[in-house]
Amino acid sequence: MTDSEISIRQATKEDFQGIIDITKGEYLWMGLDYIPFALKNWLEEGESEDGKRHNIVFILNEEIVGFESFYFLNNGETAIRFGFRVKTDLRGKGYGRTMIKLQLDYLREHFPKTMHTISSIPDIAMPDSAFTPEKFGERLVKGVVKLIRLDLKTYKMPEFEMKQLTQLNKEQFFTIIQDGRLQQLTPNNCFHQTWVSSVPYVDDDIQFIVRKQCTVFVDDFEKPGSFSILSHPIPVPFGRRCGIDVWAAAKQDVVDHINNQLRNLFVNLVPALCAGCDNLSIQITVPPEQLSWMDESLELFGLKESIYHFETPMNRENLHMYVYRDKLYK
Repeated sequence: MTDSEISIRQATKEDFQGIIDITKGEYLWMGLDYIPFALKNWLEEGESEDGKRHNIVFILNEEIVGFESFYFLNNGETAIRFGFRVKTDLRGKGYGRTMIKLQLDYLREHFPKTMHTISSIPDIAMPDSAFTPEKFGERLVKGVVKLIRLDLKTYKMPEFEMKQLTQLNKEQFFTIIQDGRLQQLTPNNCFHQTWVSSVPYVDDDIQFIVRKQCTVFVDDFEKPGSFSILSHPIPVPFGRRCGIDVWAAAKQDVVDHINNQLRNLFVNLVPALCAGCDNLSIQITVPPEQLSWMDESLELFGLKESIYHFETPMNRENLHMYVYRDKLYK
């Protein structure tokens, strides 16, 4: 296969069904694929005037066989890469590597101001030795992900006392990012919300973070020593998917944040956003050294028996998320 066999172009709203068909009939990411939910908005944003979102499709024999979305930060100097999809029957044949090369060439040609890319990468199919600076660039974050899968018809949240944290509205969240109050908590100033990672360089970048439908808790608004983000449930093939990302240094802070976010999820969000849905997936992301700390919360909520154990080619007990910033010109 040569690069000339695949072409690349900007995606349009008319490509919606072709992109959806890339993984048609496939239970991608254990039923957690968010593309069908997000794609319509992405395509509309890509045709808007602000120029921050750009989507591309890969064409082979006049058929859409791949997709990628970019979102530009730092006045266009950094591109977040996400939503990469390759048609099922083309995987393992070198097409994915070709598409990655083509999309980077496409960025260099059409967005010469862009100097860096940011990507969130799972280790589901790669050994630890694959995650090197030469391959991916500068590592910003490594997190470990625990997945809970629930039957909402049978689950009942237990009642117990917990420490109350402070919930922020969007304006307050914007403010404490803008004035740097969270920088000591976020390695390399990297924020991640259920695998969507970004680094806010300018105010417009902060808006990308706070515009998402989420709940934010801090232990102290004036001098935060910990915070967490709950990304609200969205429809996926499995049912509904949400995520909790925690930034804290002490075990009790991690427990308090997970407790507050889970209670908010079950008391407020599940009734509002999961009506008529039986299945809920909760992804909780913390630094690897804090993995065992979340067990206390899961025990309190009766969720330990609902932990999903990934079956991966690497036979890992837990899935990890790596966030990298790479130079586009090397």
